[in-house]
Amino acid sequence: MEYFDLSEICDVKTGKLDANASVEGGKYPFFTCSRSISWIDTYAYDCACVLLAGNGEFNVHIYDGKFNAYQRTYIITIKPHKIYNLKLIYYIVMRSVERFKRISVGGVIKFIKIGDVYSIKLPNISFNDQKSIVDLLEHTETLIDKSKKQLLLLDELVKSRFNDMFAESLINKTRTCKFSDICESLIGLTYKPENVSDAGTIVLRSGNIQDGELYLKDDVVRVNNIAIKEEKMVRPLDILMCSRNGSSRLVGKTCIIKNTNEPMTFGAFMAIIRTPFPYIVNAFMNTNYFRYQLTGTQTASVNQITIKMLYDYDIFLPTLEEEKEFRRFVELIDKSKFNLQRRIETLTELFNKKMDEFFGGND
Repeated sequence: MEYFDLSEICDVKTGKLDANASVEGGKYPFFTCSRSISWIDTYAYDCACVLLAGNGEFNVHIYDGKFNAYQRTYIITIKPHKIYNLKLIYYIVMRSVERFKRISVGGVIKFIKIGDVYSIKLPNISFNDQKSIVDLLEHTETLIDKSKKQLLLLDELVKSRFNDMFAESLINKTRTCKFSDICESLIGLTYKPENVSDAGTIVLRSGNIQDGELYLKDDVVRVNNIAIKEEKMVRPLDILMCSRNGSSRLVGKTCIIKNTNEPMTFGAFMAIIRTPFPYIVNAFMNTNYFRYQLTGTQTASVNQITIKMLYDYDIFLPTLEEEKEFRRFVELIDKSKFNLQRRIETLTELFNKKMDEFFGGND
């Protein structure tokens, strides 16, 4: 396949505003280097474009309308009298992000030079072929999104079941006890950089909790040549909790360790909770009832949950029969989630394969 530079088809300019220019309740989207979109009361641009964050995670958006942009945001528009599918350019820019991470320059904050944006390669194909590629990628994305929404609905089913079984006890504060009455908790392992190794014992960290599940596909740290107490080795049905983090929204997130196929411990910013009621306690820790105890609101978070704090939180005293019933329901939902996750992985693999096939000129 033949390619030409994006500069032949597109103009690229940058926003003008400081990243802190956003206002709450603004009228227009304000694109910065954050993944999420902020808002602002004024707009400087009114066009169809692809927006690329020039630093940070190099996030990519496609937008048509009035907006404003941070000074490190690249605004990519198709030149007058040129014809090219903008959505295809969006996909190609997305495909270029990994390359940008490799070639970005600067000190602490890496950024992309405008020349690197202009040198993005576009396939030299007819407009009809461009549309066919976009249709295929959009269709695959739609299937992935639908599957992800179904996953969220399954999570809501678990929350609904929990409320059906225990909301009355929580609201009326019946069977109330402290966490310390039904749980034991431990803070994790402290290790040094020289202990990190390609082989050894896995150290679980906050990144290993994804969407309420244990995630070990990447970002796995292992340690060697360090003594680890038996009590700090992870056991099946332990609850893993992020107890401390620079990002307060991550503090308190949990997952159940459903199996341990190899030895694992957990890091110093994490905690393990052991209880005869792991499925109920884990579900409780993801409710507004628990979050309210953290700060007095249902949305705000804290930067740290100490064992002393955790032990003093209120919970209700479940029965072993209730734990068995709730666990059976969760495990049934988990089977459906597993099938959906496999479907998402297959579709994502197909999507990435097609991206590589169509846009290989940007490797």
